[in-house]
Amino acid sequence: RNRQNRVKFVRLIDRQLNNAAPRSDRTTLVSASEANQASLYGSGLAHSDIVRSIRFDATGQKLVSASNDYTVKAWDISQRVMIQQFKGHGGWVTGASFATMSDPKFGSGQQQRHLVSASRDRTLRVWNLASYTGDSVEPELPRTASPHRGDISSACFSPDGSRILTASGDHTASLMTIDGATLAFRDTVQLQQETNSKDRLKEGSAYVAMSMATDQANRYLYVGSADATVRIWDIARGVQSGKVTGTGLSDVMGVSGDGTLLLTGASSPKVKAILWKVDPTGKTKPKQMHRLRGHDQAITAMAISRDGSRLFTGDGVGYGLLWDANSGQPIGKPIENVRGFRINAAQFSADGRSIWLGADDGQLTQIDLASRSYSRRLDHTGFVTDLKVSDDQAYAVTIGERLTQTRLETSATLWDLSTGRSTLLATATDVLQGESVVKAETKDRSNRRSGDRMRITSVSLSRKGGAVIVGQSDSEGRSIIKIWKDASQKKKRPDQKKRPDQSFALPQRLGAVQDLAMVSGDRCLTLNQNAAFAWDLSSTQLLHSYRAHARLTEASFSPDGKWVATASRSIKIWDAATGEASAKIESPHRGPVHCIQFRPATSKQAGYRFATGGDDGRIAFWRWSPKQKPVQESVYHVADAARIHWIRYSKDGRRIWVGGDGGVVRMLELQLDDKATSVKSSTKLDVPDLGVDMLCGSISPDGNCIAVGSNDSLGRVWNVLKDGAINPKPTILAGHADSIEGI
Repeated sequence: RNRQNRVKFVRLIDRQLNNAAPRSDRTTLVSASEANQASLYGSGLAHSDIVRSIRFDATGQKLVSASNDYTVKAWDISQRVMIQQFKGHGGWVTGASFATMSDPKFGSGQQQRHLVSASRDRTLRVWNLASYTGDSVEPELPRTASPHRGDISSACFSPDGSRILTASGDHTASLMTIDGATLAFRDTVQLQQETNSKDRLKEGSAYVAMSMATDQANRYLYVGSADATVRIWDIARGVQSGKVTGTGLSDVMGVSGDGTLLLTGASSPKVKAILWKVDPTGKTKPKQMHRLRGHDQAITAMAISRDGSRLFTGDGVGYGLLWDANSGQPIGKPIENVRGFRINAAQFSADGRSIWLGADDGQLTQIDLASRSYSRRLDHTGFVTDLKVSDDQAYAVTIGERLTQTRLETSATLWDLSTGRSTLLATATDVLQGESVVKAETKDRSNRRSGDRMRITSVSLSRKGGAVIVGQSDSEGRSIIKIWKDASQKKKRPDQKKRPDQSFALPQRLGAVQDLAMVSGDRCLTLNQNAAFAWDLSSTQLLHSYRAHARLTEASFSPDGKWVATASRSIKIWDAATGEASAKIESPHRGPVHCIQFRPATSKQAGYRFATGGDDGRIAFWRWSPKQKPVQESVYHVADAARIHWIRYSKDGRRIWVGGDGGVVRMLELQLDDKATSVKSSTKLDVPDLGVDMLCGSISPDGNCIAVGSNDSLGRVWNVLKDGAINPKPTILAGHADSIEGI
């Protein structure tokens, strides 16, 4: 009762204060005149909680506001009255905007007015201004969609007003079409033929990555994840081109030389392996060719011959089967040469007549497939947990593992297969403290590439042999990549380890390297946690990441509505019709990308242009053509801000406005040609308080005014004079009590 009385008293005082004096706080809408000196001609209590965004309609006579009070309101500016109030959201409304769409119900040339709103309740709603009146939702319900699992941070219409693009904290963007007659949402894109994801622009997975492989030409990367999915990535472009679902744990896989056959596990307990026909480009859906039955134990090694005619599967008790890829039937009797020992790795010879096996029998074994007899057996120190053989069969590299009562020892060894001689490349020893041998071995068997131990985790060698890379982890999960440019050269002392020519540490945030693949003499791929990465071995720089987007900060339509660009730690360009990722820029800024905007105009010669701003205080200009998949970098421009919050192009695309931390507002005059965008001049707009952050900005339709909102509760409007100069004294908009987040 006391609490209820206190609430009543507070409400009574609040009403008295509202009646006694004008209210000016974060719940107020403020309008300013067009005169150079601000004159407050419209101010009033608009909502009962924070106003999140405001947008004018095309005529400039109506305004829509979105608020934390769960409502959207439309206002008549000239009459200074609320026209309609829209209720229905179950959370803060983070944005709302007008749209004009063609409607067949009203005949040719007729149009119907709508607005769209986005909310923390994870829904979008399109409202019909003509049929929604008052607080009632009669006679027509608003249409709702839930395109995301997380907060919707932004929403915008396509240039023609028929589609909505959203960006979300769930690391995805969504693209939907609105039916002009019914206002219903229609699914418009199915990224990478993901029939379950409907309209979400999504790549990668949050699930841990278990294995990876490449085709013979190193054009495509196959990553198997714990969500029973193998995702296919275009290595050069850094984008996902397809995926295969229902592959089991995906801890092992096999890929044919041309990349069109994929051998995986299965999600069914009765079927241990599935052979898939895949199109790495993603143009056709994957198809199951054969479901392979014959193993009682889990399969621990797989391989496909280079010509794709034969398959091999090996299990945890040393039982191996050879399969005909065309019929899906076993060929000959089982391969039982290492029966009783777990088979950890397998690779066909180049001619497909023999197979190399790495197993727990302490041997590097080559088996002739016609006779099932040993072709070669090379003594190895400890279990052979991984092996790679060069294309010419001249060299092999292996990982050895030996477990004693007190330590776990791993090593990387290069083999000259013509002589059988070995060269020790690297070793790692992890001391077992307070852990039994059985417990350590059981833990290690569950994840051979665990990153919580000092150990050799992965090896790879060039297709011609000689060049070798080794991944090694420490007790804190960090990884070191060691490179031997020609490990085949003889050592001065046979008992001495051969020192690497180069080594570098990967960022600790990536975790331990689980697998490696050398794709050329100066590039390699690593598998870390839930993603794969491409590295330049000469510069040790990251080239591409093959993973899901981080939290999206902004999404933008191209001026013709055919393409969508999304910003996160990287930039991706998507086909708006199919949802396929077409291009990617890896880490364009030092830190997150905060904003992205397409230039309004395009040309056949230069293609599309867009600009980005990031945490590094720089603006980057880019050029991209769908026919030339890589994005061309034009120029970086330093804007003297710690962080860029927003960028806006003028209508003709020859100017760009920039706002950021430290009171930074810049107008950049652009120099455009068919190949590049450069900054011809930069005009600085003075803001006395350098501690002010310029959070939002907008350009008038004629390009003669720029309005900026900041965290000091003030709005500022600069006028562009006839000669192109800027009036240095802005019009000040005062009336808010908190940061201006929309203008």
